[in-house]
Amino acid sequence: MKLLDLLRKDNFTSINWIWHGGECLSVDKKWFDDVCFSMQKYAIKYNIDLIFSAQSNGTLLDDEWRELFNKYNIPLGVSYDWSAQSNRGYELTDFKDFYFIISVITNKNIKNLIQDFKTAETKKTSISYNFVFPTKEYNNSEELLDINTTITEYKKYFDFFINYKNSVIEERSVITLAAAALNKDIGLCNLHNCLLSDRICINSDGTLWRCDDTNVKEMRICHINDINNISEFFNHKQSNKLKLMKQEQINNYCLNCDLLPVCGQGCMHTSLTESQGIKPYSFQCEFTKEMFPYIYEKLGNLTPKEMVNLNPYLKCSLIKQLYLPAYLKEELKNYYGNDNI
Repeated sequence: MKLLDLLRKDNFTSINWIWHGGECLSVDKKWFDDVCFSMQKYAIKYNIDLIFSAQSNGTLLDDEWRELFNKYNIPLGVSYDWSAQSNRGYELTDFKDFYFIISVITNKNIKNLIQDFKTAETKKTSISYNFVFPTKEYNNSEELLDINTTITEYKKYFDFFINYKNSVIEERSVITLAAAALNKDIGLCNLHNCLLSDRICINSDGTLWRCDDTNVKEMRICHINDINNISEFFNHKQSNKLKLMKQEQINNYCLNCDLLPVCGQGCMHTSLTESQGIKPYSFQCEFTKEMFPYIYEKLGNLTPKEMVNLNPYLKCSLIKQLYLPAYLKEELKNYYGNDNI
């Protein structure tokens, strides 16, 4: 509640609150119920637009958790390892009343992107591919992705998805990457610099972080009792230290890169795990430099008539979120009419 109070005093009127982890379902259910109730009551009192969501591995899901998520209208992203589903106590259809599946992609299933998408589609469950990129944080050589294989397989999947006109589910990685490549918007979670955002992560012990992965101690900024307003968090000496590291990386490695506006130097978390923050995350650089020109080649110069043939979820996202180049937006307005854009 103190964090909400600090946000309100700094005039935050819209808050997206993500229950994450670790594992968010490991907390006591009554505690979770009481906290959500108190937060909603506070938000209503001060006219704050408070939106809950959650991310879980799903292993602790039961009917009581379902009731709680329905009670507070909390969409749930379930991390789902397709190769291990036979070891789980549930089927994918159990999640049909939730928001989407976060499909974990490793070296074991990188060649199954299209197949896994089609499987999810039979369940009518939207998904998002989450790639386990190689860093020193992960040392399981059997699961770490290889950059060349990843790019090759993702291009195949990308081509399949954008041309799949009969899609009945959304897959978020393609839509997010297309938005970034076409309009230099922020890309995938682990392919941009969250220091550019207003993200705040609070741990159960009251510590405030810049990243939800509390294994990287440099991302710990302070304790909530150490600050009197949110500005002190963003201007804290540790926040400024991370920003300085970011700027030094840009000066030393990124100034001549055309894609700098897209990634903002990349993910500081993975940079810290790979090189102690000395240089940008190498996998991110290679993936971005290879995929973004490829995406722009495929989508950047489409005519309005060609746009009609895109995957419906991609088409709607590009138009509604205004992620298309300005000249194409005007063409679309002329083609469809202003009322239809």
